Amino acid sequence: MQKIIASFIALTFLIISPLSVSAGFKKTRIAVLDFQIQGEGHETADMGKIVAEWLITAFVKNGRFEVIERSLLKKILEEQKLVMTGVVNESSASQIGKLLGVEVVISGSIMRYQKVLEVNARIIDVENASVVAAEGVKSTSVTRLEDMVYEMAEKIINDFPLKGYIVQRDGKNVVIDLGGSAGVKKGMQFIVYKEGNVIKHPKTGEILDVQRIETGRVEIVSVRGKISEAKIIKEQRPGSLKYGHMVISVVESQTGNKPRLFVNTDPQDARVRILNINPPYRRGMELKAGKYHIEVSAPGHKTKKEWIYLQPDQNMEIDIRLVETGYRRPKKIRASEPLPPPSGRKMPQSPAYGGVQFNTQPTLKRIDMLLQEAARQKAAGNYQWKQQTKKAARLLKNLLKQNRRSPVVYYYYGKYYMTEGLYKHAVKYLTKAIRFDKNYSAAHELLGDAYYFWGKQGRSAAKLGKRALNAYKTAAATGYKNNLKAMIYYKMGNIYAELLTNINKANNYWQKAVSTAPGSTAARLAKKKLT
Repeated sequence: MQKIIASFIALTFLIISPLSVSAGFKKTRIAVLDFQIQGEGHETADMGKIVAEWLITAFVKNGRFEVIERSLLKKILEEQKLVMTGVVNESSASQIGKLLGVEVVISGSIMRYQKVLEVNARIIDVENASVVAAEGVKSTSVTRLEDMVYEMAEKIINDFPLKGYIVQRDGKNVVIDLGGSAGVKKGMQFIVYKEGNVIKHPKTGEILDVQRIETGRVEIVSVRGKISEAKIIKEQRPGSLKYGHMVISVVESQTGNKPRLFVNTDPQDARVRILNINPPYRRGMELKAGKYHIEVSAPGHKTKKEWIYLQPDQNMEIDIRLVETGYRRPKKIRASEPLPPPSGRKMPQSPAYGGVQFNTQPTLKRIDMLLQEAARQKAAGNYQWKQQTKKAARLLKNLLKQNRRSPVVYYYYGKYYMTEGLYKHAVKYLTKAIRFDKNYSAAHELLGDAYYFWGKQGRSAAKLGKRALNAYKTAAATGYKNNLKAMIYYKMGNIYAELLTNINKANNYWQKAVSTAPGSTAARLAKKKLT
């Protein structure tokens, strides 16, 4: 009787133990630190944060990781007087990981040398304070940085294979206890194995590992929440894949290591075609090794064609720059569609208008949109903003030839150099705009901005701050409405606080901004400064 009971308990344990794994599946908790920037010539000082954000997005999309929110990470590190940068060793990373309750910490660096951009990541095990893996990618193009980071994320994900059990077999199909919630996707392959003898050290008796006996391989055909169905694609012998056998996801890529093609174009919105194949070009598309005929075209540019040869197992990245033909079909601007206003106001024009010809107005609108888009991309860390400013510069050059005495054209030259971060050049052109029209309010305000940002660079801060104040005062006195005057006062408060270190006058101007236009954007910003 006792033997029967013992056998029943053992059988029950064997039946429920694989299922308990499914119920107990937990996502791997990880933390991603800001990457360290090394070398010179990087487009932005926030590149380390941007790379970390891209990695986090890739991990979250994969589904098998629980990533610590950056806000929580920053809070805990500040409390412990630690830093978020990737400059950490295994010991400090382990300390950070334990504070956050994560299993893995990912840190890394972004290096630039000559024309090569290299991103490296280290995967640090928190419990053992050791580097369990390191991954890296290289490129000669900044525009491909985001693609590079996603490639690296794929490599890191492969360092964390999924493990589970076969919970059912029906003919040539099996069911495993891993589903969509664990990050399983259709087409993934798993090695099936069973455990054999325990491997012990001959002297110490320490258990080093357990023998793994491979019995076959399966491929996922359908995915549900906690389980997936797979077809058997390899079996050591008929019937060797059984209920209770373990599975582990295949680490190597399922793409067959086909080369991928990346075409970088100037202008950025150019059309790319591969003439000798049917599928349309997609950035990073996988192709067989061989010869391909590439065509790049864009309105107002000469079409360019060239042959390339893709090597096996080697990605290819090419840069193609088109030559302008001098003619571009003008973009239609509907009269009912107002120009997107910079800083919430209409396109700033000089009252004197400077003799700008009427037919140049669509060009000015185009320049205004290009500079707005460049500023938006630059603030978002998109390194293709330079393409927009190059287009604007070409249009401005042609305009200036026909309108040498136009304050509006000189104003936009100033705005162009502000976007580029060349504040000294911006001052030069804005001064010319004011020379032709002393009452040009927008030019006076932008001149104040140019002096302000120039002063923030650390050279002659007080002197440039005073010049900024004079420009702002002139702008406020040339008929601005209350909302715009309030913004001027807010900026003047910033000048006193940051460049002239006079906090009392700064508070006076911030208070003036609040009282001049309560409820405005400037008032809201000023209230934050006052608190």
